Amino acid sequence: MRMSEEETVVPDTLTAENGIGYPMEKADHAMGLELQIVELVEQQARARVQHRDKDAEQFDAEIAQLRAELAATSEVVLPPS
Repeated sequence: MRMSEEETVVPDTLTAENGIGYPMEKADHAMGLELQIVELVEQQARARVQHRDKDAEQFDAEIAQLRAELAATSEVVLPPS
C-alpha cells in the first residue's frame, strides 16, 4: 500500500525557497564538514608521524578551508546570541 504525500511521516526535503527545513539541511552540511575536518586532522597527524612534512602542510590548507566553510554555515544555522 502506497502512502499519499499527505500521509507521509517524513516530508520531502524542503528548500530555502519556502524556508521550512532549510536550517536542518545546513545543520546536516555542518556535520559533514566537521567529519571531514576530523578525518583530515587524523591524516595530517599520520603524515607528521611518518615525516611527510609537505603532505602535512597541504592538509593545513584544506583544514583551514573547511573550517571557514563551517563557520559560514554555522552563522546560518545558529541564531545570534
